[in-house]
Amino acid sequence: MHRAGADAPPFLVVHGDTDTVAGVGQSRRLVARLRAVSREPVCYAELPHAQHGFDGLPTARTAYTVRAVHRFLTAVHTRATATAR
Repeated sequence: MHRAGADAPPFLVVHGDTDTVAGVGQSRRLVARLRAVSREPVCYAELPHAQHGFDGLPTARTAYTVRAVHRFLTAVHTRATATAR
């Protein structure tokens, strides 16, 4: 969090709201900090009723999360390649 700056890379943070390993507040604070200082996209998805290792088993939620990550990475790549031209 203390190293977040204008040169931070794009971020997609996915956190379960019932995570007992890492409190969801940590992700919320990180995202708020990144959004305040970064020039890159910062996206946040808070998953209702999801634990820390929610994606350990293949479920519908896992499939949706994988699709969301793919869309995020595709958007970041498209943006980066368009800017490089």
